Amino acid sequence: MFDTRLTQIELAARWKISHRTLEYWRSTGDGPRFVKIGRRVIYRMEDVVAFEDRELSEIAPDEAGGLNHTDCLPSPVLRVSASRTGKAAINA
Repeated sequence: MFDTRLTQIELAARWKISHRTLEYWRSTGDGPRFVKIGRRVIYRMEDVVAFEDRELSEIAPDEAGGLNHTDCLPSPVLRVSASRTGKAAINA
């Protein structure tokens, strides 16, 4: 059993997301469970870990037909320029 508690700012830093995202998730009922005492919001580590486990993807993107590292390479840029005769020229 975990005994660690995280503030909204600490959890946002852990996940490298905006603390505003956590506020939005709370308003929509998404995200990890939280404890609210007065105006203070606390995330219990056990709830954070449970949320991470639920969100864990079972299939790697490559196996699911998703992106692989070569899909992230930039595509060639085609430049179209107009000549004085009004015809378009394509330059790779």
